[in-house]
Amino acid sequence: MKKAVIAIAALAAAAGISVGTLIAFKNKSEKAATEESASLADNVLFQLNSDDIQKLDIESAGVSYTIEQIDGSWEMTSTSADIFDLNQVTLQGVCGYMSSMTADTSYGDAAEENKAKYGLDDPYIITAYDSNGAHTLYVGDQSPTGDYYYVCTGEKNSIYAVSTADVQPVLTDRMLLKNDEFTDYNSGDIVGLTLKRDGETIYDLTYDDDAGEWKMPEEYSILDLDQSVPSNAVLMLARLSAEFMVEDTPDDIELYGFDKPYAEFTLTMRDGNQEVVLISDYAGMSSDYIYTYLERYKQVEAYYRADLSFVTYDLFDLVTKTVGTANILTVSEVEVSGDIINDKFVFDQDNKKVTCRGAELDLANAEIYSFFETFYNSFSYFNIDAIDIEAQPELKDPVLTAKYTLNNGRKKQIDLVDAGNDMCYVFVEGEYTGTLMSKELLSGTTGVSANYASFCTIAGIEQNT
Repeated sequence: MKKAVIAIAALAAAAGISVGTLIAFKNKSEKAATEESASLADNVLFQLNSDDIQKLDIESAGVSYTIEQIDGSWEMTSTSADIFDLNQVTLQGVCGYMSSMTADTSYGDAAEENKAKYGLDDPYIITAYDSNGAHTLYVGDQSPTGDYYYVCTGEKNSIYAVSTADVQPVLTDRMLLKNDEFTDYNSGDIVGLTLKRDGETIYDLTYDDDAGEWKMPEEYSILDLDQSVPSNAVLMLARLSAEFMVEDTPDDIELYGFDKPYAEFTLTMRDGNQEVVLISDYAGMSSDYIYTYLERYKQVEAYYRADLSFVTYDLFDLVTKTVGTANILTVSEVEVSGDIINDKFVFDQDNKKVTCRGAELDLANAEIYSFFETFYNSFSYFNIDAIDIEAQPELKDPVLTAKYTLNNGRKKQIDLVDAGNDMCYVFVEGEYTGTLMSKELLSGTTGVSANYASFCTIAGIEQNT
């Protein structure tokens, strides 16, 4: 200890000050640090485990709600208003932010005159309950700059300023508390999607558990349903939440166009329940949004238009957009005939060669293979441009026919028949597919005719048309 005193004395002598002055300065610094530490500790309003909060009492604008955790989910157990399904995410946020709330500064004693000064005479009140009892937060006015809220607690007799970013998530009202999910069901629970516009059913899709796929009604069975469309739709619906709530139990749904909705969308669930959603084309604040009226909640919600794109679909949007026959690697022979081409191609898949009228191409050459594959696909796969299930075209005088012999001996065939208006009916295996394609895919600059001309050039043979 003597050595420490001597060291202090030596430092004091060197600095030209007394030992007593230096020790006094040291004690003052320690006291200031202690007071600062105490102040910081006092600013910690709550230190709770958010997972331990099992009950919330919320009072705002004369309305009170009691909300409790039941079987891992928040449910309203008593209220001065009506009972409604709750937004689980909102309540998780309330518990999270309240459990670790810390003030930036203190404004001293929470006397009644001070409470009135900071809006705490008529506060928003929330009480969280855990195993240690009740923890109450009172929220008054926001600061003039908007950076803080003035608050006090049931455990400390002071008024504090807490960052707006930390208080705002705790402040809720009826609209924020209400469930904003498009549906409470999981994607696997949805087994039916029906869209109506102007009283007409646009599509009616049903999931077939035995087949493991979505199906259209029998009258549309001629079409090839693109399974990704309904599958992606139900995945989107199961996780979709409103961008914001517009109005709760509106007195006049005509205000949003729901008296004459753009569409009526019905979800059928595996348990037999149905949820009906009215879709309005009312843009509201922005054309980015589309408004919905969920009948089960009696509330108007806003969603991004892109997230509800499937309510704008027509039947054409549901079908596979490509009609095709056989992959180039599975074919031993193909014969193509019609107005623009008459040739036969024989494949030697083992040696990666193709022969046409004695001309042989080496498909092991990457450049030649890429070129020939483009030509082959131009008459084997077609993008469709329209559907017509009412048409009953005959397979007569096709403008193009491609007959395939597969490596396993099976036969496949595609035929295109003139439909007028620069369109062709598409037949596969002799059956009309309900689809039409543009003749541009035959005679255009990237169509069959152009690719055939290029093939004949590289093969060194004349076109056979």
